[in-house]
Amino acid sequence: PDEQWIEEQDAPQPQVLYFIYYGNEFKRGISLLKDILGDVPPVPEWIMGIWFSCYRKMGEKAFRKLKEDFDKYRLPLDVIVVDTDWHKHWWHGFDWNKRLFPEPSRFARWLRRKHLHAVFNVHPQYIPQKDSRLPKFIKETSVAEVYLDEDTAPHPFHKGCLAVDLFDKKQALAYFRIFHNPIEQAGCDIWWIDGSIKDTQGRESTTWLNHIYFRYANQSSDKETSIVLSRGYGLGSHRSAILFTGDTLSQWSVLEQEVIMTPMASNCLFSYVSHDIGGFISGSPDWKENKPPDDLYIRWVQFGCLSPIMRFHSDHGIREPWKFKKETLRIVRNFLHFRTCLRPYLMQLVHIAHKTGVALCRPMYYEFPDDEDAYRFQKQYMLGDAMLVSPVTSEDSRVTTWFPRGTWYHCFTERIIRGPAVISEKVPLNIMPVYVREGHSIPYIPYTKQTTASSVRKRKSVYSYKPEKVPLCVKMGIKMME
Repeated sequence: PDEQWIEEQDAPQPQVLYFIYYGNEFKRGISLLKDILGDVPPVPEWIMGIWFSCYRKMGEKAFRKLKEDFDKYRLPLDVIVVDTDWHKHWWHGFDWNKRLFPEPSRFARWLRRKHLHAVFNVHPQYIPQKDSRLPKFIKETSVAEVYLDEDTAPHPFHKGCLAVDLFDKKQALAYFRIFHNPIEQAGCDIWWIDGSIKDTQGRESTTWLNHIYFRYANQSSDKETSIVLSRGYGLGSHRSAILFTGDTLSQWSVLEQEVIMTPMASNCLFSYVSHDIGGFISGSPDWKENKPPDDLYIRWVQFGCLSPIMRFHSDHGIREPWKFKKETLRIVRNFLHFRTCLRPYLMQLVHIAHKTGVALCRPMYYEFPDDEDAYRFQKQYMLGDAMLVSPVTSEDSRVTTWFPRGTWYHCFTERIIRGPAVISEKVPLNIMPVYVREGHSIPYIPYTKQTTASSVRKRKSVYSYKPEKVPLCVKMGIKMME
């Protein structure tokens, strides 16, 4: 209920311990944990689309050009991330940078006309003294006008700002109504919380920050969701946030760690995990610019397309597919369309996650708990209960994949594997090891050259795997092996 709010405790409170018995029925254990900690929120279909983000100066003109280029090269695009430069006062505040966004309402109309959704970056809690809406906030809340200086600011970025007490209900509700709601009406679908908070005792409280954004942001209009893109801190963060593992190095070892971490996060009910596809920071001082080698870029995209959230991001880097080799563009295009075609399946998994707590990407032992190999092969995972994904994470393109009992059909070739088996191989750059279990069905959207984010809503097919069937990508109409 609305009257519930976080409270400071004067004395230590009794600790409640929960014991969950599930044997090796991991999905049942996760479901029981969900009953205690809360549901994974449902998300609209566009969340499962293609995101593009970059930390560099990007305004309305740059986003228009970005969309034109995505269309020119026949690449799907569903979500743009508006990073820090929409703010007039550096990284903080809620006044628009009119040099980059001259008419915010026009930008919002353009987003809707192009069937795009927008995620806006916000560094929470701190409001610059110059923010035009600050006087209204001060009047409504009667807070003292105490501005941070060199001695009191937790970071130089916060100097000259007023710190909003987000543990105070009156201040927090005014904070969302006065500062956030106007930006939401100008095109913001969800917020990217790029920061954290601590309570009065210095304890990490970002789960509370995520919760109040989830609950009170985007309430001013008819929005499909109020989920946020944020850091996750501890059990319970899954209830409100897409977890991002940001500011990573563009290196093979980082890609490998992301592959291992993503299914493991499901043990904490994190169903929606977002990585900086391509890496955020330049992977080597020898690089002339923040542009990964083509093979690393391709492998990262392949993993991203078979992970919960597909979001390009970098620090003033090059992640646009058309800025790489022609063959790289072709391969990336195929995988972006492959993900677009899989959106009905991904939404099926979103529904399962909300209902049961079992995430989209799952460790192998969720499906095969009685097999010891399920605990040893951590660089592969199940996407739902039908697809086995074994991303390539090494420069030599070699990968070792364990196939549990049963029959497995390669999504991109006519290959059929009958498990149990372990196969080590060098994988061509234009495909990745993705297999479907016999007897399982994949709902999908057939691909055409006209397939875009706006045309995928209603057309749907189901591909049931049987020995006589052709590879899934062929059924979809994507020519992976050209």
